[in-house]
Amino acid sequence: MQKHRAEQSAVERMQEDEDASRDWRSQIRIVDISILEMEEEEMEEEMELEMEVEEDVEEEEMEEEEVEMEEEVMEEEEEEMEEEMEMEEVAMEGGGTDYYIETAI
Repeated sequence: MQKHRAEQSAVERMQEDEDASRDWRSQIRIVDISILEMEEEEMEEEMELEMEVEEDVEEEEMEEEEVEMEEEVMEEEEEEMEEEMEMEEVAMEGGGTDYYIETAI
């Protein structure tokens, strides 16, 4: 009888050890899955940030191009105004046709 109890007690301990081992392995899997999910979230966040940075860079480049185009237009308008003023001055002095001929050449 005592031998039977000892055997049963040993079997119960082995069963408890197996259960604990399964629980431990299960906990490891849960932690592994959690780590993988966190890494995936981090990668998604990094990709979103990279896309935002790219969009910001593109937007800045477009704004710079707009500013450059506006500056070019302003310079052209300024040059045209200067030419018109020069033509008007020449026309007022009476040498209008000569000036137009010179600028055309």
